[in-house]
Amino acid sequence: MVSQVQEQYESWPYPRMPRVAAVPREHLWQIHLNWIRSRCGVAPLDTQSHIWIAGCGTFEPYLFSMANPGSQILATDISRSSLDVARKRLSWHRAKNVQLAQIDLNQTDTFPDATFDFIECYGVLMCLPDPVKTLKALANRLKPGGILRIMVYPHYSRQRIFQIQKLAKLLGLSFQKQNHPALLKSLITKLPKSHPLSYAFFSYWDSKNLPGIVDAFLHASDRGFTGIELMNLVDEAGLTPRFCFHRPWGQPSIMSEKLSALGSFPFGFWLHYLDLWQSLRTNFTLCLVKKEESFESGFSTKKHPLFDLNNSFLSPLYRAKLVGLSLKGVQLPSRTAENPINLSPIQMKRLLKGQASAKSLESEILLNSPSIREDRSFDDSYKGIKPKNHFQFRDTQKILNPLYDYLFDAYTFNEQNRSILGTHFPNLSNQIEIWKNEAFPLEDELHPFGLTPFGTYLNKSKEISEFFESYLEAPEVSFAEFRMPNEHSAFHQVHQFLKSVGIQRLPEESEATLRQLWILLFSYDKLFLET
Repeated sequence: MVSQVQEQYESWPYPRMPRVAAVPREHLWQIHLNWIRSRCGVAPLDTQSHIWIAGCGTFEPYLFSMANPGSQILATDISRSSLDVARKRLSWHRAKNVQLAQIDLNQTDTFPDATFDFIECYGVLMCLPDPVKTLKALANRLKPGGILRIMVYPHYSRQRIFQIQKLAKLLGLSFQKQNHPALLKSLITKLPKSHPLSYAFFSYWDSKNLPGIVDAFLHASDRGFTGIELMNLVDEAGLTPRFCFHRPWGQPSIMSEKLSALGSFPFGFWLHYLDLWQSLRTNFTLCLVKKEESFESGFSTKKHPLFDLNNSFLSPLYRAKLVGLSLKGVQLPSRTAENPINLSPIQMKRLLKGQASAKSLESEILLNSPSIREDRSFDDSYKGIKPKNHFQFRDTQKILNPLYDYLFDAYTFNEQNRSILGTHFPNLSNQIEIWKNEAFPLEDELHPFGLTPFGTYLNKSKEISEFFESYLEAPEVSFAEFRMPNEHSAFHQVHQFLKSVGIQRLPEESEATLRQLWILLFSYDKLFLET
């Protein structure tokens, strides 16, 4: 598996960005190490910091160098091609505080013989065969007070991406063929615009270029974690979360208050539940610290290092730019606010002087207003909560369409886990009512259902209720075991469609394969299928 991942990124270095592409330094305020430390309740560093980007790709070394000009940075990757691209980018932008090295994160004995104030492991753990082993080894490289930031894909919010990956695999498309990424894009283009897979593909930023299509849809090794699986992983590695790089609607501490009618639950439960109802609309991005370390609740610092005119690591040209921004104002992107932060000239002047008030926009940028953190330990009893397969035979000869299977976990969640959650946990109709003011359904006139559990329920509540009235537990069924009406016509439809995009043969020409392809390509307008 790891060798295939390496082969993929040697052939398709990721992400693909022009070498001259530049990000304004002030836009990177949230990846300055001292800002992250303040959010985690860790004292800012006065000395030179040491950062390791474990799995750096082609672009992160440049970003972290820009955001942390006073740090020593080690950036490693399994792909020599990606490192070569990163090296050329660093040279172009004259970034001199980054050292590059090729390291396989699955081979922990090859890790650098050093410790770090901050380790970035972004979009890597889900590609490894033993993420616990790697996460433990990374934790062992943290200095006292060190922070490890991870990003992994969520199980539920990424299901459409996984379905496109499944479609590509059934068709024999892979990163190993240079023409396959474009072929996959051509195929998705032929789907109706109302198809949920078309929506997932073209609303995904990486679909705009071929290496992005490979990384998202033709990946050699990819998986998602439920919130509970992620917390099990973190817990087993001896770590605990201190801060989420999520928008407000994906922040457990915020949403647990807004959805307080559900009850009081640990941090990991809320990560799981928000992904279940797809409130995250992002990947899981957590800042972790070692369990045994204790930290203060926050630290008051008057100036952010990237907005400090006295910071000796900032160039005279950049400091002059800051003065210019204080005359006209600035808009700064934010990974944790609902919208970008717009600072007027007066607010920008206050930011540079360290005069922000506690509840002002500038205080989000300064280091004196840590976000709310969740420190409760994760109850072992929740480890039994797992995704459920609803694809089953039933006496009514109707099954839930596997294309929409994962949506139903939101509807059956409380029934599956009553012994853990308690009988007080609201039933489905009450949960819908609780979510009413907080949900962000993606459904619209073009996509009436199938994009979010909440939106689908609003449009299909009658059919869903009828399904549950006759719902029976039964053994799971494979695609080889069930039959669809008019299968000969359905299989012909699949063959004709594939020929229209230039696919003449399948790796495995079986009825089970053709059933899966028909469901993925043509069943999108049906929430349930007859058998």
